[in-house]
Amino acid sequence: MVQTIKFETEGSILEVGRVIIAEGVLPHRLVLRELPGEFVIHTEILRIQCDTMACNVITFVHDSFENGTYFNFAECDVHGRFEAVGNARAMFYQRTRAQ
Repeated sequence: MVQTIKFETEGSILEVGRVIIAEGVLPHRLVLRELPGEFVIHTEILRIQCDTMACNVITFVHDSFENGTYFNFAECDVHGRFEAVGNARAMFYQRTRAQ
């Protein structure tokens, strides 16, 4: 019986949605990432690892990113960065609520 669930999160991730586990698809979630000059909403594909055969601890591990929506800004433009992160967060929250 699973007693603990852990996540290994990739360093560029700012926000995460809930993990979707369904028959026929890999575990995944929406994430908001900050990369140089852009904020990106990606679908993060996850792998599941168990600590033992009894699987007392399940760890979700990053596998890949897919389907990006990009919000670009100039590194030296504080207002543009602020606007980009605001737009990215608004869309991220809208998409995570719709799941």
